[in-house]
Amino acid sequence: MYPIDMKVNPSYLDDELIIAFTFQFQLSQNKIGEAVVFTYPEFSSSNEEKELYHNDRTILKNNKFATLKEFNVIKEYEKDSMAKLLYFLKVIGIKLYEGPIKKAVI
Repeated sequence: MYPIDMKVNPSYLDDELIIAFTFQFQLSQNKIGEAVVFTYPEFSSSNEEKELYHNDRTILKNNKFATLKEFNVIKEYEKDSMAKLLYFLKVIGIKLYEGPIKKAVI
């Protein structure tokens, strides 16, 4: 069996401070699915040392989380594809948010 190949295409949405990752999964030369992940900064109202500011909002440095916006992969490859996606997020220091989605107003 061939390993699943994953291609990542990042883009930046400046207005919302979002990095969108589009993932394409292939097995050999055949496309088996795709996924879209949005990453958001974590907001805080406290005055911590490591802070950034954007439109009067405090953003904590190095605290980002991701939401899975789309995941369309052939059923038999879902588990392995998700594992590759989660490993990528872990390597770049972003955790997948699993709670209710509340979009921050920036």
